[in-house]
Amino acid sequence: MNSIVKYFFAVLLLGLISCKNDPKVEAQSQELENEIAQYDALMEEAIEVHDDVMPKMGRLMELSEMMDQQIKKDSTISEFKIAKEKLNAAHDDMMTWMREYSEQFPYGEESPATAAALDQKMPVLEEKVEEIKRVKTETENVITYAQNLMKKVAVDDFKKDQSIAK
Repeated sequence: MNSIVKYFFAVLLLGLISCKNDPKVEAQSQELENEIAQYDALMEEAIEVHDDVMPKMGRLMELSEMMDQQIKKDSTISEFKIAKEKLNAAHDDMMTWMREYSEQFPYGEESPATAAALDQKMPVLEEKVEEIKRVKTETENVITYAQNLMKKVAVDDFKKDQSIAK
């Protein structure tokens, strides 16, 4: 009986050792690790872009208020209304992205640990990264547009003041 137990443990040990060195298993494990690393890198990229855009939300709101002031002065100038709509849209897009992102990728959630979980989450994450990049571009463009509009107003106001002073 004692030799049967020893034989059983020897076979079991050999089986475990041979599975551990199986190149196919090792390759799958390495591939999974690489995919998890890609997922983690995308998560970092999403947050980095978000962190770059978030401080610009204050400037968006400032410019939106400036557009309101210009609309009150002269409601016939549609440029200010268009700029206000674009500023609000950029702000709304950021708020929507943050809400959806936090619902789909809750803070502190572990990275997917299986290929099936990665297959499910990776496309959603890739889409969210592209969305936040689009929000960043949209935000930067509308800020530039609104700032240029306000510079134009400042120049026009200066010219009016100069003509009055003459």
